[in-house]
Amino acid sequence: MTHPQDQPDPWSAHGDPVIGYEQPDFDQSAAPPPPVQPRRSRAALFIGIGVAAAVLLGGGAFAAVRLWTAPTGVEPEQVLPGTVAAFARIDLDPALSQQKQLLDLVRKFPGRKGTTADVKRDLIDEANIPGLTYDAAKPWLGDRLGIALWKTDSGYVTLYALASTDDSGAKAALAKAKLTFELSDGYAVVAVPVGDAKAPSAALDAVRVTKKLAATDAYTSVVKKLPANQVAIGWADGPGVLAAGKSLKEGFPATLDGQSVGQVALGVQAVPDGLELRVAQSVPSTLVPKNDLVKQLETLPGNAAVAAVVQPLNDSPTIKKSMDDAFDAQVDQQLGALRGLLDKKTLDTVLGGIKGLFGATLSVAVTDLVHPAVQVTADGPDEATAGKLRASLGLFKALVDVDGTGQKTTITYGDYHPQGALADNELYRAAMAGRPATTSVVGYADMRKVFAASTTMTDEERADLAPVQALGVMVGADGALVRLVIR
Repeated sequence: MTHPQDQPDPWSAHGDPVIGYEQPDFDQSAAPPPPVQPRRSRAALFIGIGVAAAVLLGGGAFAAVRLWTAPTGVEPEQVLPGTVAAFARIDLDPALSQQKQLLDLVRKFPGRKGTTADVKRDLIDEANIPGLTYDAAKPWLGDRLGIALWKTDSGYVTLYALASTDDSGAKAALAKAKLTFELSDGYAVVAVPVGDAKAPSAALDAVRVTKKLAATDAYTSVVKKLPANQVAIGWADGPGVLAAGKSLKEGFPATLDGQSVGQVALGVQAVPDGLELRVAQSVPSTLVPKNDLVKQLETLPGNAAVAAVVQPLNDSPTIKKSMDDAFDAQVDQQLGALRGLLDKKTLDTVLGGIKGLFGATLSVAVTDLVHPAVQVTADGPDEATAGKLRASLGLFKALVDVDGTGQKTTITYGDYHPQGALADNELYRAAMAGRPATTSVVGYADMRKVFAASTTMTDEERADLAPVQALGVMVGADGALVRLVIR
């Protein structure tokens, strides 16, 4: 383990980029690190990857196939300890088949040359590692970067695994930045604490002596559910993440059970027209899909900026109990202001009717984001439940239009003008390609309309992200698929 001796404490109050908590000031007397470089183009960060052009040189048929279908070399998960609670990594030197796809995608963005240098600069600058800039890391920084959360009794440590092509150069740069780090198997592992200034040493001890993350069943059992050759991987241990959050008192619900979440993995791959993000989990979802909701989604208006369909949440006993508990404990309190306006019978009607939404299949279509126009259709389990819902929502007729017969209830807000059907929208079809046979949640967003309606984006940012045109979300029995259409 390497760390400076007899130096002022190096830590400064930079916000941590992974979880979002603020790092406290451990020693205000320490010299501040160099200013963080201004944020560069969002494009590379949005797609999360970038590659340099690769050339396949001889070496035999087996070697060629191996290089084309799988990455080689040590990955960050083979260096970081198995005791981390969450982990993510990007491989900018993936298998050659992915390099070609990625290079094509990167070049679709304005001003992007399709090199790793731009992406690595964005990633290092966004990471805000105290005292370390991309210019200082550039001479020795390799093409693989990992980041992990390592829990302590009073907070956590962020571990950065930076691939090193020159350990001597890495050692000099990190020592100059007064960072605590460990050189291990071609990586510089940097430890940045939150909540416990002494924790980095313990975290790096774990790097040296603990079984690596890639060797743990908690990691491999869920990551193996993803397709091979992922450019980026994210992983989280539910109990570990919740324990870290609760130790910092950062608003994690006390009733949330990490065991019910288990471990979750996310993988990113390039496809000819964009990116596919796949989510897998160790614990099967209790909301078991019953139908192909995409068939219902594609009947919604073709001019929808955002559309979604969700199967009844009450289909899951676990979700139903959580929703009922939350409703009984919190909703009544939030509606306290109505007690002075409504008698108890009317208030009970409102609450009982709204609760019926949990047992309905919900369809949502938004046709205008600038001047909100939305329609929600609730297909309830029976006419009686739907009738109660319409009765309760009728009390808000000054805000919304409520209509419906039988089991269906329609709630409309704003100047809603549907046109056509999503099934006839080519961009929608591209976003929803490869869907599972059955789904519990599906959604679509026309990102062109989302960006145009944003009040926080600049014209430059809109132009920068113009190639990102649509988003499709499909949650199935074995995980989820998210598709970004990039053209």
